[in-house]
Amino acid sequence: MRCMQLRNLFLFALAIGLCIISCTKDKEDNYAVVSGKEYLPMQVGAVQLYRLDSIVPTAFGVRLDTSYYLAKDSVTLQTLDATGDTVFFVDRFITDTLQSQSWTLATTYQVVYTKNTIDLIQVDGKRFIKLTTPVRDGYAWDGNQYILAGSGSSDSNYAYYGWNYLYDSVGQAYTTQYASYAQTAIVQEINDLPAFDPTTYNSGKFAQEVYAKGTGLIYQNIFFYIYQPPTSSAGNYDLRSFGIRLTRLQ
Repeated sequence: MRCMQLRNLFLFALAIGLCIISCTKDKEDNYAVVSGKEYLPMQVGAVQLYRLDSIVPTAFGVRLDTSYYLAKDSVTLQTLDATGDTVFFVDRFITDTLQSQSWTLATTYQVVYTKNTIDLIQVDGKRFIKLTTPVRDGYAWDGNQYILAGSGSSDSNYAYYGWNYLYDSVGQAYTTQYASYAQTAIVQEINDLPAFDPTTYNSGKFAQEVYAKGTGLIYQNIFFYIYQPPTSSAGNYDLRSFGIRLTRLQ
């Protein structure tokens, strides 16, 4: 009798153990690690076409003007850097929205696949950690950690101070003006745009990017400005003010 009780107790404990293992495995499957590379795939010869809206101050910072372009990003080279990370070189060409002018090389940048991040290095040397692994809602990182930016508006890199990158709406659909994408990840970077008052000093920053799984960057919106109140008939935007709106066409 006692042996039977022990046997039943053993079988019950075994069943509970198997249930725990099964439940743990299901939970792990639900949180399977998604690599940032899945949201920014790179391959030599790949081309992305964008609508590019560029915001810059006019002469003497009287106002902000927007110019409209088409941009074409072309992956031209894959290599390894000194640390063994994979580096892709990308040329960005631009033309007018009617394509009445020839494509002109505007800049070249690098996309770096490290072990856990995807970094972007601009032609001026600024390095941003654009994506990181895992791609998961609420996951945050310091994407501007390679940029020495001060908290004072006189600092040359002030535009990049105070950013905090955060994954949002991972795996959700996203629709731009030109297309819909089934699985995307929004990267919230900074949202510090106070109500604009033309009678006083203003400074604002906003940055957000959206990546589609298996496609790459589909939307980018970055805006930074410093505004001094008018001393005559016009206000004065700091010449470092800028804005970029980039939307993927194909």
